[in-house]
Amino acid sequence: MHLRSRLSKSRQADRDKAHSDADAAHREAIAIINDERLAESARQTAHLLELMRKTTSSPS
Repeated sequence: MHLRSRLSKSRQADRDKAHSDADAAHREAIAIINDERLAESARQTAHLLELMRKTTSSPS
């Protein structure tokens, strides 16, 4: 194999690896953001339920 051909394949492999790493990092960031949104949604739902309970319960 010619040196130029090996170098070209090596560069392409490096680019492929960089793209793969960037894609994995992006997917991980999306997963973290999604987990944060789900947790916030659960907190807001619990807060809403508590407010509803307070406003609909009979006075003591």
